[in-house]
Amino acid sequence: MEFYRYDEMVSDAGFRGQQVIITCSTLYLLKETPCGYWITDFKPESENEMQPVRQLHKWVSKTARKRHAYPTKAEAWLSYNRRKYRQHRLLKNQLRRIEVVLKAILQQGDDPPDRFGTQVVHMDPWSGELK
Repeated sequence: MEFYRYDEMVSDAGFRGQQVIITCSTLYLLKETPCGYWITDFKPESENEMQPVRQLHKWVSKTARKRHAYPTKAEAWLSYNRRKYRQHRLLKNQLRRIEVVLKAILQQGDDPPDRFGTQVVHMDPWSGELK
């Protein structure tokens, strides 16, 4: 039995910008348990074949919504899409928060606050403007 996981590699292509390569990793079944599977990234041809020094051993649930790898490429692709959209949403929220902090620092000027918590900044969540 095989499992699949999509990941990306982003490389700097110089003056042409960045190049994105999406890869599909194939992972192999080591052992099935009543609740899930032990998978690995190395497929031994026989029991006596020498194992690599660093080998991934990962347990994957049979019933979980989020898994490290999926039994079909379609499920793995859907999971990859969801991971990237969630990552985008989280990073956008972090960026918005940092922008509010930087605006507050600019409003404060060169004088540091007397003590922590002396300045309360309210931000409109839709426009990002400070009030």
